Amino acid sequence: MLKDGIRKSAGLTLIESLVVVGILLGIVAIALTLYGTVKDRLNVKNESENISFVYSQVLDLFSDETTDELENPLAIESGIFPKKMKIVGDKVYNSWGG
Repeated sequence: MLKDGIRKSAGLTLIESLVVVGILLGIVAIALTLYGTVKDRLNVKNESENISFVYSQVLDLFSDETTDELENPLAIESGIFPKKMKIVGDKVYNSWGG
C-alpha cells in the first residue's frame, strides 16, 4: 500500500523479531535454572526422609544390642531401607545414584 510515497507494511521487523526471540530465550534459561534448583531441593528432602527412616529402623531393631555386625544384606532383609531407595543386589543407592 502506497500513500503519499510511504510504504506501510504489516508484520514485525527483523530487530523486533530478534528482541522477541531474545526475551523467550531468557525466560527459558530462567525456567531451566529454577527446575534444577527445585529438583535438587526435592532430592535433598527425599534423602533426608530416607536417612531419618533408616535411623529409626536401626534404633527399633537394635535397641538392646550393638550394630557392629549390621551390613547391607542383613539391613535389606530386615527392611531397614525404605522402598523408594534403589536396591540392586546388596547395594543401596540414593537419589543421586551414590
